[in-house]
Amino acid sequence: MAICLSDLVPVSRDTVFYSHGGRVKRFLIGLILAIAGLISLFCCHHSHRDRTSPSIACPYVEPKLADQIQTNRIMYWKEPLAHDNKDGTITPQRGGPGPGVLFNEGSTYVKYYARDRAGNHKSCIVKVTVIVVRCPAVSPIRDGYFVCHPSDDLVQGATCHFGCYRGHKLSGYQTIECMGTIDKSHGHWNNPQPICESRSHFNDSHWSPNHPLTMKLQGILIVICFVITQLLTNISSGNPLENLVRRNKPSSHSLEEFEKTCEMCGQLYGYDTTYDCMTDPSNKVFRLCLRAVGRK
Repeated sequence: MAICLSDLVPVSRDTVFYSHGGRVKRFLIGLILAIAGLISLFCCHHSHRDRTSPSIACPYVEPKLADQIQTNRIMYWKEPLAHDNKDGTITPQRGGPGPGVLFNEGSTYVKYYARDRAGNHKSCIVKVTVIVVRCPAVSPIRDGYFVCHPSDDLVQGATCHFGCYRGHKLSGYQTIECMGTIDKSHGHWNNPQPICESRSHFNDSHWSPNHPLTMKLQGILIVICFVITQLLTNISSGNPLENLVRRNKPSSHSLEEFEKTCEMCGQLYGYDTTYDCMTDPSNKVFRLCLRAVGRK
């Protein structure tokens, strides 16, 4: 016996049509929304959003020498401005010290950062350089001394003053100063370093046995020493000593030789300088030297 399916499971014609039509409707709505999204993504979005970064250019700051006897100086430059195609002129933010303040030796990097309303940004860097010039160390000076300011760092503008110990005189400049230029890393002294020489007018080279000046001085020394010996022998006789000095007083043209002889006498008796020879009031030998040289 045949059984009809429709008799067992009744199906409504309206129910079938409604279920099928709902799926089609939902599919068409989704398709329309997807197409609209693609259109807005490729057309509308690109035509309205600003993607251009602002323009900014940092200036070049020329390196400078530090101030005299300093390791820093005040630096100046014109701070940059940024420009945007939508927002116009933009004042950038600065990261670091600005112009008009002290900068230490070396290079300092100052960053400028500009940002527009759309979030686009750009930056640049200013390099600020301070150069410190230093001079070579001063060599120790024989028979003398020196004092430098500043003493711990011989930078540009530093000065050194020289002097000699008793019995010596300075040959050269008494003061030297450290100088420098921007294109050289090392400084130089404006004058050569001086030396200290003995106040004696004789050089070591003149004491060569065969030197003409040595032979001449030896002859003068023998004569003068003989005169001094006679003076010492008659030191207590009064007038004979005075007469002997008068007879041996120098002429004007030989005054320089007698001065040299006085120095020689001082060296023979343990004195090193003309000062001691000419001013010692306690030694009769040098009083006689002074009297013989000073008389006309």
